[in-house]
Amino acid sequence: MKHEISQQFIPLENQQKIHADIFMDRITAKIIINGNWTKVSRKESCNNFLEDPRYFWWNMLNTHTSNDNKILNIGTCSPPSRRDETITFIAPDSYTEMDINKKKSPDIVGDVTNPPESLSASFDRVLFFGVLPFLDNPANYLNISKVLKPGGKILIGAAASDSYRGFEQDSRFPIWRPDKGSLTQYKKQMNQPVLRWSFDLKSFELLFSDYWKNIKYEKAGHCWFAVGEKNENL
Repeated sequence: MKHEISQQFIPLENQQKIHADIFMDRITAKIIINGNWTKVSRKESCNNFLEDPRYFWWNMLNTHTSNDNKILNIGTCSPPSRRDETITFIAPDSYTEMDINKKKSPDIVGDVTNPPESLSASFDRVLFFGVLPFLDNPANYLNISKVLKPGGKILIGAAASDSYRGFEQDSRFPIWRPDKGSLTQYKKQMNQPVLRWSFDLKSFELLFSDYWKNIKYEKAGHCWFAVGEKNENL
């Protein structure tokens, strides 16, 4: 079933700029952006391309970034997935990759929970797709706000507590709440495997509502998304 994106989150005119078509082998797909076809890889089989959360992410980038923005992407992907995260929305000379793992060859080796002081107030946008579930304590993501310029925005996508395939909550992916402490602590308390955090709307509200202006939330596929503007007190 096609996910209906709220027009408050992404204006309809921006949604209509991006259309996807699936090849029969379900391994590759092509996406049309403002009339130009671009081939992208497929990591999983979806009944509908629109269930792929990257489709929603591309819409977010198209709406909330521009080529004159200086952008920091947190969590470097390995090729060819790295290209799929941004496609053609972001000019290469305005885009910087940061990751804690130097083996991924990021532009900057750094920890999102303790970013280098040299990056303070350097970026217009921070992209945070798929990283939040793997932080030991997701609340510590807030430290990345210091790299944003006044009025800068953060764009976030993270795994939802329920799958778009209709699975029930998986105990390996507990829903984040502040009282659960760190993922390391939570793993010690449980008598079963715990792999990463997952999120619901309440999780996102607890993480973002008090810290960002004009915050908006949306669930698409098996991910929750948020976009917010930096508060003066951050």
